[in-house]
Amino acid sequence: MNKAEQVLCGNKSATRIMDLSARWHRQQIAIDNQIRDFSESDIWPALSEPQTHGVPGNLAIRPLTSTEELQAEGARMNHCVGGYSRACMLEGSHILAIETAAGKPLSTVEICETGDPNSPLEVEQHFAYDNEDPGDPSIKALEWYMNGIRKGSIEVDWDGIAAAREKANAADASNEILKRTGFDPFDAERRERAFEAFKEFLPKSQRSLTLDAWLEKTGIEQTFRKDDKEDLSLDFLDGNFGQARNDSADFEIGNGIRLAAEQSRMVANDRETSDDDWAAAI
Repeated sequence: MNKAEQVLCGNKSATRIMDLSARWHRQQIAIDNQIRDFSESDIWPALSEPQTHGVPGNLAIRPLTSTEELQAEGARMNHCVGGYSRACMLEGSHILAIETAAGKPLSTVEICETGDPNSPLEVEQHFAYDNEDPGDPSIKALEWYMNGIRKGSIEVDWDGIAAAREKANAADASNEILKRTGFDPFDAERRERAFEAFKEFLPKSQRSLTLDAWLEKTGIEQTFRKDDKEDLSLDFLDGNFGQARNDSADFEIGNGIRLAAEQSRMVANDRETSDDDWAAAI
């Protein structure tokens, strides 16, 4: 168990970890807005043109192509898509909003590139409001869209998408930590802002601590005392705070909670799982 997991999950029951995970997801948009460094350059090519004609059910399918659009979608649909901008810019994710012809939101889709030229895309997730299952009209509209791409009736500019991603990755490679977290944790102001946002997820005994006191208490302070940021990038991400997950816009503490959320599925499927078994699993 790495330091982030120790701080977040060390003495908590599986039920408590699941509760924290649910609260984290409900508040993620507000937390992202509080701590992340947003930029007007956070844009990327659309997977296709918006589809407004011929979609089953007279629906519309709109690719989202900026951090601003993802934030708006997350807010109106009450889910965490607002934190997916870096996955879209750098990692081959594409987000679609499925709406009525009048613009009423129905569901949100994440489609991911597979790297397989014979089947280049797969649906990663598809949710309605508050992460509920999408209705049949949205499912049929998405099937129509994926079939259109496969058959070529919906055009995708693969070369343009690849060129934009290559450019974004080249610009982003100079700061691996910023790439993973969405802000610069070596900036004192940003670090304080992040700490305040995440305090409520810490053990009660740690919530009254200042950031400096908390860093010292948890043993994480050494990460911020090193001189060479490039040399400590992997130490920060993999040694002290753990491996970032796919939705890499979150601060590593947030990723620790997200990791707990993924592992909580085991508990949801087996309510007899003991705390000892849970601790061993993580």
